[in-house]
Amino acid sequence: MPPDAVPAADVPRLWQDVKGAIREGNYAACLAAADAILRVDPANPRAALHQTLCQQRVEAPPAFQPLPRERQADLETRLREEERAQRRHAAEQKRRERQLRTEQARWDAELEALARQAEQDAKQQRARAQAEAVREAATRQPAVVPAGPAPTEPVPAAPPTVAAEAPAGVARPGGEPSVELGPVVVSGMPAEPPPSEVVSPSLAGRPRLPAGAVRINGRQMTSLPDRKLAVAEGDVEVVFENTLITCDRMTLFTDTHDVYAEGRVRLEEGAQVFRGEMVHYNLDTKKGRFLQGTVSAPPWHEHGRSVEHIAEGVYQVTPGYITSCEFEPPHFKFAGQRAIVFSGEKLARVRSAAVIVDQLPFLYLPFLTVADRQTPFFLIPGKRKPWGSYALGGYRYKVPGTDAHQGTVKLDWREHFGWGTGLDHQFDNQRMGKGLLKLYYNPDPNDTEPPSALPNGAEADRYRILWRHTWRPLTDTTVITDLQEYSDVNFRKEFLFREEFVDEDVAESFVSSVTNTEQYALTAVGRKRLNRFQSVTEELPRVTMDIRKTPIGQTRFFSETKFDAANLNSKTANSGEDTEAIRADWFEQVSYALGLLRPLEVTPRAGVRQTYYSKDKQTHGREADDAILSGQFSGGVDTSLKLFRVFPLTTNVLGLNINQLRHVLTPSVGYSYVHEPTVSNDLLNFALAASPLNQLSFGLENKLQTKRPGPTGRPQTVELARLLASVPYTFAGSGNKGGGELGSWEFDLELYPWSWLRVESDWTAPAHVDKRTTDSRFADWNVDLVMVGGKDQPLAQSAPHITSPAPVGFQPGPRGGLSFIPQGQWYAGLGHRYSRNDKTESVLQWDWRLTEKWQVGAFNRYTWKEVVGGAKRFENLREYQYNLRRDLHDWVAEFVYRVDREYGEEVFLTLTLKAYPELPIEMETSYHQPKQGSQSSPFSPVR
Repeated sequence: MPPDAVPAADVPRLWQDVKGAIREGNYAACLAAADAILRVDPANPRAALHQTLCQQRVEAPPAFQPLPRERQADLETRLREEERAQRRHAAEQKRRERQLRTEQARWDAELEALARQAEQDAKQQRARAQAEAVREAATRQPAVVPAGPAPTEPVPAAPPTVAAEAPAGVARPGGEPSVELGPVVVSGMPAEPPPSEVVSPSLAGRPRLPAGAVRINGRQMTSLPDRKLAVAEGDVEVVFENTLITCDRMTLFTDTHDVYAEGRVRLEEGAQVFRGEMVHYNLDTKKGRFLQGTVSAPPWHEHGRSVEHIAEGVYQVTPGYITSCEFEPPHFKFAGQRAIVFSGEKLARVRSAAVIVDQLPFLYLPFLTVADRQTPFFLIPGKRKPWGSYALGGYRYKVPGTDAHQGTVKLDWREHFGWGTGLDHQFDNQRMGKGLLKLYYNPDPNDTEPPSALPNGAEADRYRILWRHTWRPLTDTTVITDLQEYSDVNFRKEFLFREEFVDEDVAESFVSSVTNTEQYALTAVGRKRLNRFQSVTEELPRVTMDIRKTPIGQTRFFSETKFDAANLNSKTANSGEDTEAIRADWFEQVSYALGLLRPLEVTPRAGVRQTYYSKDKQTHGREADDAILSGQFSGGVDTSLKLFRVFPLTTNVLGLNINQLRHVLTPSVGYSYVHEPTVSNDLLNFALAASPLNQLSFGLENKLQTKRPGPTGRPQTVELARLLASVPYTFAGSGNKGGGELGSWEFDLELYPWSWLRVESDWTAPAHVDKRTTDSRFADWNVDLVMVGGKDQPLAQSAPHITSPAPVGFQPGPRGGLSFIPQGQWYAGLGHRYSRNDKTESVLQWDWRLTEKWQVGAFNRYTWKEVVGGAKRFENLREYQYNLRRDLHDWVAEFVYRVDREYGEEVFLTLTLKAYPELPIEMETSYHQPKQGSQSSPFSPVR
């Protein structure tokens, strides 16, 4: 036999060696055993397969490469840090165990005292029962005297608290150890649960116990009826009405329903969940105390050294934290010395609160209160160039018993303006309508300006009064009131946010009543100047009756009537010169619906205006001898024709998805004629007559439409393109002494070739251009290119327009900063604005939802040329803004950096709690802001 030969009897042993080597991962030994088997049995397929696989494993590179020394040292350092953390955790655990043992000893002492007291109470009860029985036996005359000796002691009745006797296996005091029992049901005082009570999720589907009954389940249970105690150990479960308690050990006093539980205690009551290591809880009063406890009462979760359930729905944590994050550890928390939560009102209060984000202290607040998704107190510090350092604070309130009245009491401090107080009150109900009252008072002037530069009223005692009210006394009548008074002309610019000042440049005061029906509209307006620094045309009053287009009899003639009467008084700012007059105007127009052909609509019209003026400009300042009556005639005709054709074109070239193509063509022609008034407008104050006109207008609208599947799968009409072109022609006459000529061409283009792209453009081009001037052939031109993309196929047609974002200063109420575009989607907008001899600029705006947590965005506005009066400015980066938004699971954090050449640079950092979106924690600062004097430049929007 060759030396390397293997006896056939050793083949089973070799297969055992193969299996053992595979289990150990020793592929070299497995390969040697497989080779030995093949020498005995060369045709064995299993051995050949094992040989091939083991050969591949032996020749394959090792799965785990040796670690470099630096990596190995780093791992050893991390292991040592982990060991130190484990030792710290073990020390903390021992400290907690000592605390628990101390608390357990105190509880044991309390239990012994309660047990002794219960035993004494039982003895007294038995003595009272015995004495009562003796008295009854002495006074009762028995009808039959039983034979035999009378009992010397009456047998006391079973305690009324036990509804079911314990099984025979229950251990008595001094007897054998207790054994495993079935459920024990102990009855108590009947108490029906409220009908609107939320069923605890763990009790859903279980049969409800009798009123006042307690069910106890456990591995070992002991019932002591004489002492009114029930003790359970091991996977204990206690059910009482809508309350479920699970723990390791439990002691229940059956008469008072006091529960003492320890070891992984969990108490569930409706939507509220309590946890703790040691718990004392009363099932009737719903009060208790949890050591190292946690309470979950959405939207809040509380945890602390001691959690006390002081009343139904009211919890106190001392010390500890509250959070709306359901993770452990939470992403953020309000940690404080004491926190109280009112679950029914969703109100939480924390004293000495520290805002901790990802274990990092972020902000400290002396106290914090949040209620019904809105915090009543707020304090926003910051720094602005006009104000210096500032702190805006206040208190939000609601009138008790109603949600209609609410408001904000303000207390502000600004470095350059001192202290200011204010009140914002608003209401909204069906009987009184909607109202808003704003009051603000600041006793000090602006200390950055010399007293000589301050306008009248700005030296001291500066104030603002605003009252807005909308009321509908009748179903078709609306009364609107808007009254605004300011101490000086600079108040709005210095105290109010610039957005309000710029958007509402003129704050006029008026009261109006509008009655709107199908037949007519009646409007009455009273307008009065309240601020002397404004130029206002007062209307005391003005009444307008507008009778809508009404058919005349059974004909195709229609009439429109408008009557307007007003007592007008024009007042100039900071001047005593007034211009007043009484004006009465009547306008009547008759039109005719002429249908020559079915698709052709022709509507001729003719109207006349008669206006009465109590005086003209020549009689200003003295009594007028004669009133003035001015008349004017107008007429015209409107014609339009709608034509369309459907092309049987179906294609998906370039992804256009065209299913039939429909072309709609709508030409229109309109003629308007307005005669000169009988009295020239140059001679009248408050002239109402229109300028003379003799004009013919041409218009042509083109549309391309197709069919695409809608959200329900059915085809629906979709517009691909729309082009509207119009041009007027003015005839020679009184209004155009130079002869007839074409006006400017106006074009409006909209393109929607794909769902992700939208193109909008409009431009104006003069029909005649003087080659001797440098004017271009376009008077103005605007174009917007909007693109959207990403998952879920967003539509560009419904995407927002390109607008310049304006930062909002602090306002009580929601910031509206919680909205994210869907994950994986993006938005990009490119716009260009051109106006001849005015401005040329480009804007770029984009937003991108990078991940589930991150979204970025930017806005840039670049002015190529800007002309105001005789001043010019070229190639100016007028404005840019970058914002970064992060979803912090419980919070939304937004960082905004904005630069505006006219206002300076600003930085915003806002944290908004999702559970309470009206509780923003905001920090803001601005710097490099131009001085007040520089805002008087011709390019500043605030002048």
